[in-house]
Amino acid sequence: MMVAGGWHTRKDERIPTSGELPFSLSRVELGKKVDVSSKAEIVNYSEGGLCIKTSIPLEVGNILRFELKGQKYQAMVKWVLREEGIYIAGIMFLKNKI
Repeated sequence: MMVAGGWHTRKDERIPTSGELPFSLSRVELGKKVDVSSKAEIVNYSEGGLCIKTSIPLEVGNILRFELKGQKYQAMVKWVLREEGIYIAGIMFLKNKI
């Protein structure tokens, strides 16, 4: 098990839920920008963000783009837990909706 990022005292109540979250992100691989599209499972949500599970490797600082309830969002990966090939991540909504 590997953990990256810091654990914080929760500011907002976490509400358990489930659902699929299609998302995209850009990252640099072998010196080239690569756009990645994938899906995650939503574990819980709060006013400030989501906890998600995905098979796509995520890193603290990645910016995910997705749509929820008809609105486009960006969110930053704040922490990542890697467990048996699955990445569990806390993502914080960014104020600038896209």
